[in-house]
Amino acid sequence: MPDLPLPAPASLDIAATVAGGQAFGWRLSPRGRWVGASGGVGLALRASDDGLQCETSPAGHEPAARNLLALDVDLTPLYSQWLAADPALGPILRRWRGLRVMRQEPAEALFSFICSSCNTVGKIERSVAALRRRWGAPLGGFDGLQLYGFPGIAEIAALSPGDLRADLWGYRAEYAVATARALLDRSEGWLPTLAQAGPAEARAELMRLPGVGRKVADCVLLFGLRYDEVTPIDVHVAREVGARYLPQALGCALGRRVHDDLSQALRDRFGAHAGWVQQYLFIDALSRGRSVPPWLCRNHREDDADVAL
Repeated sequence: MPDLPLPAPASLDIAATVAGGQAFGWRLSPRGRWVGASGGVGLALRASDDGLQCETSPAGHEPAARNLLALDVDLTPLYSQWLAADPALGPILRRWRGLRVMRQEPAEALFSFICSSCNTVGKIERSVAALRRRWGAPLGGFDGLQLYGFPGIAEIAALSPGDLRADLWGYRAEYAVATARALLDRSEGWLPTLAQAGPAEARAELMRLPGVGRKVADCVLLFGLRYDEVTPIDVHVAREVGARYLPQALGCALGRRVHDDLSQALRDRFGAHAGWVQQYLFIDALSRGRSVPPWLCRNHREDDADVAL
């Protein structure tokens, strides 16, 4: 397995990155590798002292992992900037050092986050996995785990909502199928072109699709279209941002005005990578919730906050 170089030691936390709520369908294999798929490539990943151990299916697609994990981004200067903007952020950055924002395929991000609306992480994982398994192309597998690509827009558009409801999509099934059909009515390759439209215009276009509200649109902008300054706001992030930077928003309903104010507070303080800071706040809040994934408990402890960045 080739070792991909990392920008700096301890600059990649694979578990927090692939299983921390920004992507769905990654599993920890019996061999201790994180196994998943993106953009039609199966990946098996494990950090090592020499870099990132990466195996792909089909073979020879290691650059796909480098792109997916944004390994061109050096976190060290970002941590310095964020700490200068808010020294109190230090414990979170130390606890989750190496967490990265993934660069996913836009369509995968769009349909995954349509599924995420008012849903639990466990159910999202099962629903997206079933979508891949039932209608995605087989990509081989690693360590006994079979992988499937994400279905194309035309494949999803050809489904009936009932096909998806059987896999815990619930009312989101109608939106997913309707959105796929709406995308077919647009020019081929329209969705990726939103990466050049600017965040405001791209958000407005996404929100014209069935079932895409502000939070889903912002997730697609950040995780699928590389708008690193965009900050998806859910109840967890709203509580964290309000407590730290905008106390007047605490206790307010998360309507458009409050959403805008919270997002602006993060952008004003953290600038071009505010969306990355949002992800650190989100996963830290998730780790303190009632239903904590075992890997969070095992790999991230309070004493990690004392480690130097």
